[in-house]
Amino acid sequence: MLYAITGHDAPDSLAARLANRPAHLARLHALQEQGRLVLAGPFPAIDAPDPGPAGFSGSLIVAEFDCLADAQAWADADPYLTAAVYQRVEVRPFKNGIADVNTIEQIHEKLADLCPLVLELRDDSGKHVGHAGAASGGGHFQLRIVSERFAGLKPVARHRLVYETLGELMRRDIHALAIDARAPGEDA
Repeated sequence: MLYAITGHDAPDSLAARLANRPAHLARLHALQEQGRLVLAGPFPAIDAPDPGPAGFSGSLIVAEFDCLADAQAWADADPYLTAAVYQRVEVRPFKNGIADVNTIEQIHEKLADLCPLVLELRDDSGKHVGHAGAASGGGHFQLRIVSERFAGLKPVARHRLVYETLGELMRRDIHALAIDARAPGEDA
């Protein structure tokens, strides 16, 4: 499940933020390497990409954890909290209602391994906002794919091949995938 971690900076904490930034970033990079980080970044204290001495008012991290308690424990151990950069931290469940462009690009990249002659992918996530089964935040997609790799395979084996090719995306970023998988020359 995804969780949003919002850290609220203490007044005059820029020096402590800069001093503890390498340790903070190391933890974020670890989440990223595990495929669990969705986004992370600071809130500039003023309307500017580089706030200079005005510093930051806090940070937002969206990442995958097994449960709220695990997300809270991770947040509680953050160097920014232990060094008093953050005066408080909020951890809440987060739902990604619409798949992002990055997910769609990753699906296309993974399915390229099947050498498709046709690959049509439609994101139907917007039609499922509020649907109980979409609570995990994964997207809803329709896929039409034509590949030589499907020749001689039954439909279940074709679907299994697509699922295996998508790997972790099926567990993390895709809630539902309608598949039309065919070999070249098969009627649509």
